[in-house]
Amino acid sequence: MESPLSGVQRPAGSGPVDDAVQHIEERPAEEHPAQGSDELPSSAGVSLANLFRHAQAHPIALDLCLLKKYGPEWFGWEWETIQLRVGQDFKGGLSHLNMSKIMAVSSVHLVDTYWQRWEVFGWVTMPFNGLFADFEIMQKPTAIECLISVDIANHIRNDVAWSSDLLAYLAVVFRHDGLLCPIAPCDFVTMDLKDLGVDCEEITKQWPGVRDSHRVPKEESVASEQLRRMLVAYDALEQNRALLRHQLTLVDHV
Repeated sequence: MESPLSGVQRPAGSGPVDDAVQHIEERPAEEHPAQGSDELPSSAGVSLANLFRHAQAHPIALDLCLLKKYGPEWFGWEWETIQLRVGQDFKGGLSHLNMSKIMAVSSVHLVDTYWQRWEVFGWVTMPFNGLFADFEIMQKPTAIECLISVDIANHIRNDVAWSSDLLAYLAVVFRHDGLLCPIAPCDFVTMDLKDLGVDCEEITKQWPGVRDSHRVPKEESVASEQLRRMLVAYDALEQNRALLRHQLTLVDHV
């Protein structure tokens, strides 16, 4: 079945790959990286020789390598052309999972539906988290997967407003996972917390200190539990960012 994320036309105005790399390298990772976030033994074997078939390949690293090699015209290629060219120009060829990541990246470059339709958001979010999208059965992303997805999309574009449907959808995901005070880059998500006893304004004031010290207040309280969940989500997000930082060096050798 042809992916519903393919076959779209690219708008004008994309910057060169060097600008994209500089944007990522200069972008602060929440001011203070999570402790141990740069220790990624699972990605130690990722190299330019195996990047396009390695399960730990970061979607942005794949995107930048394609931009460096082929320029922005690759956005308009069919998946068969991408598979053929990568197989010719990069050792080892292209895995099905990384093809899914590439098509997800392409869709975010080309169209606005990631920010407008919850089903497209889900189809993109899965490969952004190293999972295959299912176009027939609805997959519910976790709050952490949404954080990683939005963070990756923000590296590509940040010029589209979130639709009311997407805002409501994300609020349901975060509420379902019990992360009631979402952190950046999803701190725009709000939900009705009446009768839940959660004071997000007060928790948000405590969050920078907890994030920077990596210590959650010991007392058992609603606020402490929320801060703990926020810290778990932050660590997962920082691990994904560290994965990208490890792979950015590969782009220079394309």
